[in-house]
Amino acid sequence: MRKAIVVLVILTLVASLQVANAAPAWKMYDAGAFTVKYPVGWKVQPIKDDGVNFASPDGVVFYALGGGQFYDAGLKYSYQLHPATEIKVSEELNGFPHTAHLRIVSIRARDGSYYRRFVETINAVGELKVFGFKYPSLATFEKHKSQFAKFQATIVLVYAGP
Repeated sequence: MRKAIVVLVILTLVASLQVANAAPAWKMYDAGAFTVKYPVGWKVQPIKDDGVNFASPDGVVFYALGGGQFYDAGLKYSYQLHPATEIKVSEELNGFPHTAHLRIVSIRARDGSYYRRFVETINAVGELKVFGFKYPSLATFEKHKSQFAKFQATIVLVYAGP
């Protein structure tokens, strides 16, 4: 009997650890111009530029913009650097002749309250797609970076056609 109780306790502990380590559930968000998945429990906050923010309980924000929108160099998009309050830490630009460009920008708040990084792609016909990750500390970045990779992989642009 005592052995059975010990085995039952061990099985209960193993099962509870598996539940605790299980991947969080994800929901689909339909922005009209694109769809994207985000972690359950995060707050959805639509923004201008046909974009959306997804805010975690611990201060991390993922954001997406794109689909059906063509890049206009004359416009100021909400995800771009805000020089009055932010400093550009780094920028990478990769161009692909006659196809697209990919730009990765890392930014920090002038007051040190947050960091953010965005990935901007513009395809051959000029459609814009942006993913961003805003985080209060490097610890929260490390905690959520694999979720951000999954978030990026889930966007599907909706082609409106001519």
